[in-house]
Amino acid sequence: MLQGGRYDLFETLAKACRELDAELLIAYFGGLSDFQARKLLRAGAAITHGGLNTVLDAIASGTPLLAIPLAFNQPGIAARLVHHLGIRASPPATS
Repeated sequence: MLQGGRYDLFETLAKACRELDAELLIAYFGGLSDFQARKLLRAGAAITHGGLNTVLDAIASGTPLLAIPLAFNQPGIAARLVHHLGIRASPPATS
C-alpha cells in the first residue's frame, strides 16, 4: 500500500521520465543500497515523498530534491526544506 494513495502521482512521474528518456531509480524502505547511493550522487534530481532518510541522503550527496509529502511527518520535513533551502511548488488542484 502506497502512503497517501498517490499511485497516480508516481505513475505520472515515471511516464515523464520515460518521455524524457531520463533514468529512473525507485528506492523503497530501509535506506539506500550502495548501488542506489552511487546513483544518487550522479542524479540530476531526487524526487521523494519527504521521508527523512531520503532527504538526508540527497542533501549529503548534494543532489537537488523535490519533496512531495504524502503522510506522517513528511509535510513538516518539506516545510523545513522550503524554509532552509528555498523553493515551494504547489500541486495542481484536483477536481
